[in-house]
Amino acid sequence: MAQKEFLVSMNQKAAENPEFWEAVKLLQREAPVVSVLGKDPGAVATERAKTARAWLVAGGDGTLHHAVNSLMELPPDERCPLWYLPFGTGNDFARTLNLGEIAPLELITRALKSEGACREMAVGRCNERYFLNMASGGLFATITPDTNPQLKSVAGRWSYLISGIGKLLERETIATQVDAQAAEPLLGFFLGNAKFAGGGIQIAADASPFRNELEFLTVPDMPAPQLLALGLELQKDAPDLTGYPVQKRSVKELTLRFDRETPINLDGEQVNVREAAFTLFPAAVKVFVPANAG
Repeated sequence: MAQKEFLVSMNQKAAENPEFWEAVKLLQREAPVVSVLGKDPGAVATERAKTARAWLVAGGDGTLHHAVNSLMELPPDERCPLWYLPFGTGNDFARTLNLGEIAPLELITRALKSEGACREMAVGRCNERYFLNMASGGLFATITPDTNPQLKSVAGRWSYLISGIGKLLERETIATQVDAQAAEPLLGFFLGNAKFAGGGIQIAADASPFRNELEFLTVPDMPAPQLLALGLELQKDAPDLTGYPVQKRSVKELTLRFDRETPINLDGEQVNVREAAFTLFPAAVKVFVPANAG
């Protein structure tokens, strides 16, 4: 019986890293065919994922985003497991699972030896696009795509914080309806399937891809010092939001309507919409989590 192949997709940072190619060599010892695809693998990967043993994703949240969207085109029983190596700038989803603490070769070795489990995780959807980590809207959606690539190469994940501080000076609110009810004008919002965004900033302390609920946080306008204080408070294991004019609740479905085209960032990939319908799909994909992680 022919061995099942591994799919591999990667971003440029992974492709330039020798550790990534050493990990690919480990896979080649196990399977005769390894399909190496780019960051956005598209329909080719969707078809091959039906029969793959696993899909190795080496990159950041955006690379993982494209793989998840390809898998979600398939029926649940045809979606192969994901093995994820964090080679991005922010690596926010990896932080929730503590994957960044494990060297790439060690993680692949553990996966090949089944020293861990392929755990079922929920996936969110915004209109027609899926997300595994976080959806952010308004002011907060523009930080990642607008961050200067040269700044990212120099400052790493801190580049997002630097870019975000600069945007506080040009902030404006958006008139928003939440499930057809008028809400206070917002600077922006977050819907977290996991805890982190923006290169390690904890946005949703209670969020987890194993919980089957999204954490919804809305942020109205407030003085810049209070916004900075809110950001620091969210970093705590048990943040106390008393005294901040934010609203937080758990949801499985949600519809937002805006008074104008509004940016929404889905795991680092931006869309612009007047209306956003969010839905959560429990146990939608499987991601390998090593023993003693996650």
